[in-house]
Amino acid sequence: LLFLRKLKMTKVKKIIKDLTIDIRVTYNIRKEAHLEGADFRFDNLEKVDLEGAFLGSANFFEANLRGANLRGAKVMGTDFSDSDLCGADLRGIEYDEETRFDNVKTDGMIIDDGYGNEYVLGRLKK
Repeated sequence: LLFLRKLKMTKVKKIIKDLTIDIRVTYNIRKEAHLEGADFRFDNLEKVDLEGAFLGSANFFEANLRGANLRGAKVMGTDFSDSDLCGADLRGIEYDEETRFDNVKTDGMIIDDGYGNEYVLGRLKK
């Protein structure tokens, strides 16, 4: 009986050890939050609402921003390099020549041209 208990506990410990826990952080950021210079490198910000936020010089390198709401955000000097912006809403964002969008994933990203025309980006074929 003791042997069976040890065997069961060993199995339970192995199962617990093998479990991977996916912790999702929900960011409740109020509109027009001031997050200048914030470091979000490699963070999972899926579906985060940053509408109207001030994100100047923030770092989103390799961040997951799938489905994020960035409408009207001020992103001057922000680095989005290698981030995932699939399905993100970037209508009305304010950016400058120092804002970086190198190698971003854009499938389904929503943008506008400032003249009332909106576009949903699809996969680019190479």
